[in-house]
Amino acid sequence: MKVNVIISNPPKTGRFATVKLSFEDASGNTRSVDLHISFQSMKDFSNDTTSISFDFFLVSSLIYGIDNLLERYQYSIDGWARDIEVALPVNNLQIWNDNKDLFNQLLNFLTGDYWTVTFEKVGNIDFYTDKAKRWKSKIPRYNLDDYTFASLFSGGLDSLVGVIDGLNSLDDNKKGLLLSHFDSSSPGANSDQQNIINFFAGNAELKNKYDWIQCVVALDNHDNNDNEIIKEASFRSRSLLFIGISLFCVERLPNCNVLTVPENGTISINYPLTPSRSSTLSTRTTHPHYISQLQTLLNKLGLTTNLKNPYKSLTKGQLVQSCNNEDQLKKTYSLSVSCGKRGRKMHWDTKAGTHHCGICMPCIYRRAALHTLNLDNQLYGIDIFSTPNQIFDKYDFPALFDFLNSNLTSEQIRRTLLVSGAIPLNEMDDSVRVVEQVREEIKQWIGDKGNNSLKKLAGIQ
Repeated sequence: MKVNVIISNPPKTGRFATVKLSFEDASGNTRSVDLHISFQSMKDFSNDTTSISFDFFLVSSLIYGIDNLLERYQYSIDGWARDIEVALPVNNLQIWNDNKDLFNQLLNFLTGDYWTVTFEKVGNIDFYTDKAKRWKSKIPRYNLDDYTFASLFSGGLDSLVGVIDGLNSLDDNKKGLLLSHFDSSSPGANSDQQNIINFFAGNAELKNKYDWIQCVVALDNHDNNDNEIIKEASFRSRSLLFIGISLFCVERLPNCNVLTVPENGTISINYPLTPSRSSTLSTRTTHPHYISQLQTLLNKLGLTTNLKNPYKSLTKGQLVQSCNNEDQLKKTYSLSVSCGKRGRKMHWDTKAGTHHCGICMPCIYRRAALHTLNLDNQLYGIDIFSTPNQIFDKYDFPALFDFLNSNLTSEQIRRTLLVSGAIPLNEMDDSVRVVEQVREEIKQWIGDKGNNSLKKLAGIQ
């Protein structure tokens, strides 16, 4: 499937360049769809549209748009993987051409597709021009020397802990930079981030210790003929965009060259609950191999930012227990959202007052983790301990119970990790330990709160 990228000057000041993604659909019709990029907050931080870090932001935005554009059901070649060909415009053509193969390998691993990305010199484009008139009071002022900590900030529980840890570890008069993306067609993340920021802004310990930069990148819901676009919902490339947004800012900081990517080891490794999940269907958005490949690419591109996940050897329960300010965590954890299916409330028992389905694996990991601090007390769309409905023969539960009942040895876990994704050898022992410990974490949660029937399903005698 070939996608064409067309970029032209902005229609007016205060807007990013017009970006259109064009492709031929399954019926043979050529369709063109706008990719909307809200750049003002980025431009206020760094007046740059020519550097390699800007190229990376632009490239990651385009990859995200293309990933959304081609819905797998329609355009896969085998039920999942898509064959995608695209030429991406960049300012610094030679260095991108030199690293083209590595970039394609990285994308193939991340999204589970077959990418053929080439690069071309961007045309004479004025990517962004400030509005002619802006109130000076609304233009933020940044002292780049202030920042000694930078982190992805998604609105999830892990990123909340990462930010709390980072901000509370700052020296006096230093600040952290929180970096976010949200897609305006899936606005939940925006409210999650905003709710947490509102708490920070009103907290005496935190209110002067951070700045927050949020960037919107979103594919239009309709093509240029106003026909609806059926989007791909897996969002595999979102982590690349998240890092692209962040790199653009962090590369400007004289006293911070580390970007914190806060994610527990269970999700990063994404150990398959059953052998059938050992495939491209397993998400790899912060997988150690992906992060390692991405770091290699950044180094080869001449970028100086180092990616660091300080929680990659911890379960989610260990992550929340390690938080350096438990009081702040207890006041904010309920503002974070971990659910991957928050918009699908059709079969929920409780539809109001919660953004968590309660039955996806991220919800299960969240509840088991919070239980370690006696904080598993939120509403869930379906509460596995009290639902009147029969749910344990569907969703992820058969796979989960198979995982909990299996007598896995360390060697078996090691072999599965090698098959499902190339874990760096120096991280293998820690990864095996995470898999073993998360089983015990979930079993402890079910053992403490479940009835005898549920305990039996989970292999708890």
